[in-house]
Amino acid sequence: DPEHLFPSLSFDTNFSFMRVLTLVHCSAPTEKELDEKVEYEMDEQDMEFTSKTLQQQHKLVLSEEKFEQIMDRLEKESSKLV
Repeated sequence: DPEHLFPSLSFDTNFSFMRVLTLVHCSAPTEKELDEKVEYEMDEQDMEFTSKTLQQQHKLVLSEEKFEQIMDRLEKESSKLV
C-alpha cells in the first residue's frame, strides 16, 4: 500500500498499465561513432584565448564549432598516445 509508505503524497489508484509488446533496443555506440562525436565544449577561458590571442595577436578567426572540433580531435589523438 503506497499511501502507508508515503502519506504526504497523493496516489491515483484508478489507473491501469498497458502491456508493451515490443522492447526498446539500445546498443552502445561504436568506436567510430564515439570518435566522430565532438565532445569538447568551449568554456570562458577558451573564448578569451580565441578572441584575445588568436584573433588579436595572430589575426586568426575560428568559429566556436571549429575550435571545439580541433580541441576534441587533439584530446582524442593524445589519449591514443598514452
